[in-house]
Amino acid sequence: MDMKLVSLNIWGAKMGTAFTEFVEEQKSSTDIFCFQEVFNSPRTDIPESGETRIHIFEELKAILPDFSAEFFPIQKGLDLNGDVDFEVEVGHAIFVRTSTPIISSGQVFTRGKRDGGKRGEGWQNIPTALSYVRIPFGKRMLSVLNFHGIPFPADKLDTEARLEQSRRILEFLEGEKGEIILAGDFNLMPDTESVSMFEPLLRNLIKEYDITMTRSEINPYYGTPEQQNFADYTFVSKGIAVSNFTVPADCVASDHLPMILEFS
Repeated sequence: MDMKLVSLNIWGAKMGTAFTEFVEEQKSSTDIFCFQEVFNSPRTDIPESGETRIHIFEELKAILPDFSAEFFPIQKGLDLNGDVDFEVEVGHAIFVRTSTPIISSGQVFTRGKRDGGKRGEGWQNIPTALSYVRIPFGKRMLSVLNFHGIPFPADKLDTEARLEQSRRILEFLEGEKGEIILAGDFNLMPDTESVSMFEPLLRNLIKEYDITMTRSEINPYYGTPEQQNFADYTFVSKGIAVSNFTVPADCVASDHLPMILEFS
């Protein structure tokens, strides 16, 4: 069966219509969306906070009515700029076309626990988690894993916390049956051990397809000495037949670029 998956760190939908138009353009041909930095809030009297669209999960549900929607909260009390004093959560979202049933879904924390970030530290020590859905895939099962990794230190190099994060992901993968797609914003450079740890088990499509950048031209450091070209990765198990994998460099839906995987 031919399928298409799109993964994107949406930057809290800070780019507004550029982001929602991207989703509109992709939805007719896409089976699965994996989003990071998704916000959700019951405060209908507050449309935005710190350039963050705090209701973007509900907005996405309206844009994608033919998809089953799963929200996986990570930390409460944050917008893109840091701590806030009203009810809001940031996390991951996975959307699966309703023609494909979700067998099961869940979340495994890879650093800390839900809402474990300390007040006053903003994003500095935010917990990280792996969210997942399991869906039928022909006669097999497919585990789709959505991840957003430790953001600091900002150099995206190995630390013990990042190595432990990768070890925890691998521990989870060892228990999965069937095929695997692992995608998201890992906040890691390509030559780190934290990335290479996955490669004995999974194909690294960023490496395999010679992708040279996963950050968009609107990221705040573009064109400066602090520019970093990488953060995002898509890994697939060896039983996934990849027909196409692209990271469109001209997309300005976010400060990250979307990863678009076509597979069977």
